[in-house]
Amino acid sequence: MTDKDMIELEPEILKFCEERVLLRDQLSRLVVKERWPRTNELTGSVKFENVYPMDGNMNDVGYSVRSYSLQHAVVHSARIAITHEVDKELVKRAMADVVCWLWSYYFRDKLLGVIRNRIMVRDLSEITSEKTAELTRINSHSSKRINIFGKQVKQFITRPSNVGAIYIQNPKYKRAAEQVIFFHPDIAHFQFPNEEQWIGEIHWRNIPDPETNPNCEIGFYRFITTAAAKPMLTDYGLVATVVPKGIRGFIYYWAWKLFRFVP
Repeated sequence: MTDKDMIELEPEILKFCEERVLLRDQLSRLVVKERWPRTNELTGSVKFENVYPMDGNMNDVGYSVRSYSLQHAVVHSARIAITHEVDKELVKRAMADVVCWLWSYYFRDKLLGVIRNRIMVRDLSEITSEKTAELTRINSHSSKRINIFGKQVKQFITRPSNVGAIYIQNPKYKRAAEQVIFFHPDIAHFQFPNEEQWIGEIHWRNIPDPETNPNCEIGFYRFITTAAAKPMLTDYGLVATVVPKGIRGFIYYWAWKLFRFVP
């Protein structure tokens, strides 16, 4: 293998990432509305909502201003020794899996940020069908979970090992309150990575170093991807925070009730 061979692989990796995201993330495809400009500049949107007179003064109205911007994420592949046989399919799969993971978390977190309707329940069965009519639920194995203070609890933590670090399930994650998202396709417009609207680039990097890479035989792929979310009809969604089971859930529920806190 040579640097030229690795550069020629760049378009294949990009295309494979696009295909995998489209196949694996059906929910986020529902909210794609438009192609976004290729710019790093802040863009904004102003929308008047709940326009009504305050204190009887017709000159005083209520409104909200929303802003949004393009955000960037950088993914690096594992270091690849081009003097050995390189498994191209493995490289493509590894990069695509990371991109899918990044997009799913971005999509979830952005929806959590724009949805204004929030409730707290002991069990999802408490939610009436009227509240979720025409809404789609996000079913995720890695849903966001929060502690009693409303702070996110990480799903995985690292532990040292003989060859670096390993990721293990965070025991606090299972004991935390789960946030379940219901949304309508018109709740937001997303710039989504597909063949027509993809924003991103990937390049092979082989950086000479007198100690770690003296013969320029080791390199990696650097993938920069961009995404943006434009809030639209933010009432068309629901975030249900389900308290944990047992005494912990009892404490969560009444502590939040007492302080009138809805996560």
